[in-house]
Amino acid sequence: WSGELMVNLEIDGKAVEVKVAVRDAASAVTRCEYSLNAGLWTLMQAEDGVVDSKEEGFTLRLEDVGEGEQLLVIRATDTSDNAGLARTILP
Repeated sequence: WSGELMVNLEIDGKAVEVKVAVRDAASAVTRCEYSLNAGLWTLMQAEDGVVDSKEEGFTLRLEDVGEGEQLLVIRATDTSDNAGLARTILP
Protein backbone atom coordinates (compact mmCIF):
# COMPACT_ATOMS: atom_id res chain seq x y z
CA TRP A 1 0.00 0.00 0.00
CA SER A 2 1.56 3.24 -1.12
CA GLY A 3 -1.26 5.46 0.00
CA GLU A 4 -2.65 7.23 3.00
CA LEU A 5 -5.98 7.46 4.78
CA MET A 6 -7.02 10.57 6.66
CA VAL A 7 -10.03 10.31 8.98
CA ASN A 8 -11.91 13.28 10.42
CA LEU A 9 -14.74 12.89 12.97
CA GLU A 10 -17.57 15.32 13.64
CA ILE A 11 -19.62 14.42 16.72
CA ASP A 12 -23.23 15.56 17.08
CA GLY A 13 -24.76 14.08 20.23
CA LYS A 14 -24.93 10.32 19.67
CA ALA A 15 -24.28 10.66 15.92
CA VAL A 16 -20.84 10.71 14.34
CA GLU A 17 -20.02 11.88 10.82
CA VAL A 18 -16.86 10.25 9.50
CA LYS A 19 -15.03 11.86 6.59
CA VAL A 20 -12.30 9.83 4.94
CA ALA A 21 -9.78 11.06 2.38
CA VAL A 22 -7.86 8.32 0.57
CA ARG A 23 -4.80 8.90 -1.60
CA ASP A 24 -2.76 6.24 -3.36
CA ALA A 25 0.46 7.22 -5.12
CA ALA A 26 0.67 4.17 -7.39
CA SER A 27 -2.82 3.14 -8.48
CA ALA A 28 -6.51 3.95 -8.29
CA VAL A 29 -8.57 3.31 -5.19
CA THR A 30 -11.17 0.59 -5.82
CA ARG A 31 -13.09 0.50 -2.53
CA CYS A 32 -13.33 1.82 0.99
CA GLU A 33 -15.00 -0.07 3.83
CA TYR A 34 -15.55 0.32 7.54
CA SER A 35 -15.98 -2.03 10.48
CA LEU A 36 -17.42 -0.94 13.82
CA ASN A 37 -16.38 -2.94 16.89
CA ALA A 38 -14.95 -5.81 14.80
CA GLY A 39 -18.24 -6.23 12.94
CA LEU A 40 -18.68 -7.05 9.27
CA TRP A 41 -16.98 -4.86 6.68
CA THR A 42 -19.44 -2.43 5.07
CA LEU A 43 -18.77 -0.59 1.79
CA MET A 44 -18.66 3.19 1.84
CA GLN A 45 -19.90 5.28 -1.08
CA ALA A 46 -17.53 7.74 -2.77
CA GLU A 47 -18.53 11.38 -2.46
CA ASP A 48 -18.46 11.74 -6.26
CA GLY A 49 -20.42 8.50 -6.74
CA VAL A 50 -17.61 6.57 -8.46
CA VAL A 51 -14.50 4.97 -6.95
CA ASP A 52 -12.04 5.27 -9.83
CA SER A 53 -9.11 7.58 -9.08
CA LYS A 54 -5.98 7.88 -6.96
CA GLU A 55 -7.73 10.34 -4.65
CA GLU A 56 -11.21 9.70 -3.26
CA GLY A 57 -13.38 11.10 -0.50
CA PHE A 58 -15.93 9.14 1.51
CA THR A 59 -18.48 10.25 4.12
CA LEU A 60 -20.28 8.04 6.60
CA ARG A 61 -22.85 9.02 9.22
CA LEU A 62 -23.25 6.67 12.16
CA GLU A 63 -26.47 7.30 14.08
CA ASP A 64 -27.03 6.44 17.73
CA VAL A 65 -23.48 5.36 18.51
CA GLY A 66 -23.54 3.34 21.74
CA GLU A 67 -22.20 4.31 25.12
CA GLY A 68 -18.51 3.92 25.86
CA GLU A 69 -15.64 3.63 23.44
CA GLN A 70 -16.32 2.21 19.97
CA LEU A 71 -13.58 0.99 17.63
CA LEU A 72 -13.92 2.17 14.03
CA VAL A 73 -11.59 0.70 11.40
CA ILE A 74 -11.45 2.05 7.84
CA ARG A 75 -9.92 -0.08 5.06
CA ALA A 76 -9.13 1.21 1.57
CA THR A 77 -8.02 -1.03 -1.30
CA ASP A 78 -6.37 -0.16 -4.62
CA THR A 79 -6.41 -1.82 -8.05
CA SER A 80 -3.52 -4.11 -7.04
CA ASP A 81 -5.54 -5.34 -4.01
CA ASN A 82 -3.16 -3.59 -1.61
CA ALA A 83 -4.97 -2.33 1.49
CA GLY A 84 -4.38 0.45 3.97
CA LEU A 85 -6.03 0.68 7.40
CA ALA A 86 -6.90 3.50 9.76
CA ARG A 87 -8.20 2.93 13.28
CA THR A 88 -9.91 5.39 15.58
CA ILE A 89 -11.80 5.28 18.84
CA LEU A 90 -15.22 6.93 18.87
CA PRO A 91 -15.94 8.62 22.23
